[in-house]
Amino acid sequence: MLKIVLLLYAIVVLLGLFLLIQRIRKKKVGLMVGILHGVFGLGGIAPLIILSSYKDSQSPAEAIILLFVAFMIGGGMFCAKVFADKSSIVVIFIHAIIALAGIYFLIQFSSIIK
Repeated sequence: MLKIVLLLYAIVVLLGLFLLIQRIRKKKVGLMVGILHGVFGLGGIAPLIILSSYKDSQSPAEAIILLFVAFMIGGGMFCAKVFADKSSIVVIFIHAIIALAGIYFLIQFSSIIK
């Protein structure tokens, strides 16, 4: 299951890089790319939370917390974009740094499990 989650987050990272590059170039990107980025991100968090709910299972708690915080920040950015058409590059970088830290902890956890 961790391999599937890591694959989902690889897709999330690629979509996020695309969104960041387009934002830096000041080009418009359709909302669907942002929606897919968020859906795949949530699709990666959900199995981790389910995994941690089992009594005897080990779980990457740090990764789950950081990825959830990144997801909440991303949701806020999405709402700001949809309702006010605003986007802050500082918030985007904070979101990316927190998400990358969560992915780092997830990779560390998956290498310990093997």
